[in-house]
Amino acid sequence: MTIWDIQRDPWVGEFMRLQKNMNNLFSTLNENSPSSEYFLRRGRLFPPINVLKDEGNYKILAELPGVKANEIDLSVQGETLTIKGERKPENLDENVSYHRRERSHGSFQRSISLPEKVDSDNIGANYKNGVLTITLPLDKGSGPRKISVSTE
Repeated sequence: MTIWDIQRDPWVGEFMRLQKNMNNLFSTLNENSPSSEYFLRRGRLFPPINVLKDEGNYKILAELPGVKANEIDLSVQGETLTIKGERKPENLDENVSYHRRERSHGSFQRSISLPEKVDSDNIGANYKNGVLTITLPLDKGSGPRKISVSTE
């Protein structure tokens, strides 16, 4: 009878090394490390959005605090809407330092795939109190239609 020695199995050693590396990764990404700030900031989707649908439109609400309306770039290609822009950093006095910094700045781009074609000629956008509301009317040609059957 052969007794299996777990200490000599090469797969166990590989899994132990993987677990150690994963533990090291997450311990270095604690709340106070600069690498975790970058990791967490890049991991969030910006801008946060809600997508609604009523009878003839999709409505997309995007939160864009600190972004000016003329700095927002919207484009539609096929069934994809893209929101681009840049959130500029605050100008602070050089004697001021951050105690905590959670608000990010920089360029952003977010693409949203829509389940149906929209009428790109009649898209409307309104920006009020840091919330961008985009109204995308559905393309009437792509909706369901009745087809009559003819006889010979």
